[in-house]
Amino acid sequence: LLVVQFTVLILVLLAVHGPSGGPVYSPYTSPSVGPVYSPYSGPSGGPVYSPYTGPSGGPVYIPYTGPSVGPVYSPYSGPSGGPVYSPYTGPSGGPVYIPYTGPSVGPVYSPYSGPSGGPVNSPYSGPSGGPIYSPYTGPSGGPVYIPYSGPFGGPVYSPYTSPSVGPVYSPYSGPSGGPVYSPYTGPSGGPVYIPYTGPSVGPVYSPYSGPSGGPVYSPYTGPSGGPVYIPYTGPSVGPVYSPYSGPSGGPVNSPYSGPSGGPIYSPYTGPSGGPVYIPYSGPFGGPVYSPYTGPSGGPVYSPYTGPSGGPVYIPYTGLSGDPVYTPYSGPSGGPVYSPQLFHM
Repeated sequence: LLVVQFTVLILVLLAVHGPSGGPVYSPYTSPSVGPVYSPYSGPSGGPVYSPYTGPSGGPVYIPYTGPSVGPVYSPYSGPSGGPVYSPYTGPSGGPVYIPYTGPSVGPVYSPYSGPSGGPVNSPYSGPSGGPIYSPYTGPSGGPVYIPYSGPFGGPVYSPYTSPSVGPVYSPYSGPSGGPVYSPYTGPSGGPVYIPYTGPSVGPVYSPYSGPSGGPVYSPYTGPSGGPVYIPYTGPSVGPVYSPYSGPSGGPVNSPYSGPSGGPIYSPYTGPSGGPVYIPYSGPFGGPVYSPYTGPSGGPVYSPYTGPSGGPVYIPYTGLSGDPVYTPYSGPSGGPVYSPQLFHM
């Protein structure tokens, strides 16, 4: 009995501390290939392994800090053919990986800061054929991407569906020398960009769906040399612009859907040389204009007294083929109509 008790004590000590010169092992089931190790510190000169089952073809490692040599790995199942790594800081000279399931091809990387000289990548499943990257700032010289599924044939940088042509990119600051892109669906033919300040080169765009054939831009201040646009859905023809002040040389337009055939513009003061319009739906065949004062050189149409020579319209929809006008005094030379629905 004493011999049996002594033997059990020795085995317990070995299981906890590990033999000298080797790793510390886990009380969990090993995968079909490769051992499963402990979530504790390994011996000097070797890695620290995980107490979880690894994928077929390799072990699964733990999210603890490894020794001075070797990476730190994750406690989750990796994709077929490779391990999944940890969301913690890796050793000098290697990346830091994440604890999520990777795609069928390629690893899944971390949403944390990577080491110098390598990207920081995403913890979500990538599209077939490539990884998905992180919504964090990448290293100098590379972009920052996001953690959602992309379309077949390439990665997705945004958390939303990519358009038929062109990728959708991240809502975070890009690296120097490239733009910052949006997490929303872009129109057919171009990407959708984000409402954040872009890098020193390139504009800042909007996170909403643009009209067919062009992008939708951001409601924030763009870089020097380009306008700032808005994050709303545009009409079937022409873009939808921002309700904010644009840069010199471009208009500031509305964040709402315009009538068929033209855009609707903003209720804010536009830049010199362009009008300011309103964010309501106009009648069939024409836009609805703003109740605000426009800049010099363009009219402002209100639900109130309009300018001389034109009517004043209201923000209501008329019957098929007819607009609905305002119940206020019209300008000289034009009638003012009621806000009731009627057929002319």
